[in-house]
Amino acid sequence: MSTLRPAVRAAACSLLLVVALSACGDAFHRPAAVVHGVSIDDDQVRANVPAAKVLTALFRQPCGTQTAGEPPRSPCVRYTLGFLIQRQIVRAYAQAHGVRVPDWEVQRTIAAIEQQLGPDQTRQVLRQFGLPERGFERLIREQLLVRKVQQAVVGSAVGEQQLRAAYRRQRANFTLVHLAHVQTATKQDADRVESQITPDNFADLAKKYSIEKTTSGKGGDLGTVPVGRLPSDLASAALALQPGQVSKPIHTAPVWEIIKLISVQVAPYEKVRSQLRDQLAGPAAERWFEGQVGEGVEVNPKYGRVDPTTGDVLPLDSTATAFPSPSPSPTGP
Repeated sequence: MSTLRPAVRAAACSLLLVVALSACGDAFHRPAAVVHGVSIDDDQVRANVPAAKVLTALFRQPCGTQTAGEPPRSPCVRYTLGFLIQRQIVRAYAQAHGVRVPDWEVQRTIAAIEQQLGPDQTRQVLRQFGLPERGFERLIREQLLVRKVQQAVVGSAVGEQQLRAAYRRQRANFTLVHLAHVQTATKQDADRVESQITPDNFADLAKKYSIEKTTSGKGGDLGTVPVGRLPSDLASAALALQPGQVSKPIHTAPVWEIIKLISVQVAPYEKVRSQLRDQLAGPAAERWFEGQVGEGVEVNPKYGRVDPTTGDVLPLDSTATAFPSPSPSPTGP
């Protein structure tokens, strides 16, 4: 049983209420977000909602996703704040590293959009959401800057060492083997075929004994496939052969196979370097952005909370914070 007398308990409850109300009031006076010391205020969020709506309309996506219990405007407001957080992170990197978007690239991109949608349809989208042409140019410039910063980040994060390591790990995917096979239902059948088979009569015995009818008519020819797509036992057996050699029976459940290596070729590193770079680019950019969000981004609880892995602003859940309102205040954007 509590030892607090009723008057003391009432005073304590009153104090807690004052603290809670003060905290809520503070939420409505704080910036919408602070990104590495740079504030984004409510007016900036409000002013950029039209740009966010145009951007999502161009990609044929909704401007945020509404959750149960929040006003219809809130998803797009949250999306806009996330958009501004990304913009500030990108802008800071670009200024620090001299990354710029030339005017001709902005105009070329706008021309491509107008060619795809049609000039009238493009202008209709801008009018629908109240975004002037100057604002549209700024939006396109910012989106191009995002891509250039991503490329710059990848350039510093993905070097020759990482690319060559990826090439070694994925060498099987860059190794093409031309195989023929004889497939049998049992080990006994495979042993019987093995006792007769030679590189010269392989095609004839495949036609006679192979139970895999799709290829048996072609002498068991499987065509050229990346080693990485083969079952591991079959891949190991293929790489152990020299062109023209025939393997021992291999169990690839539930069947048995005998293979002949016709040819093997490995794509050189220089030929697949750009492919490897593209493959590593996405994860490298995501790790960088996640680090930027996780280390220096704070979002006003009245807007929600920031997802450190994506930078999206999400609605608060009941356990995420002491602040009671997951949506912008009635006087907010």
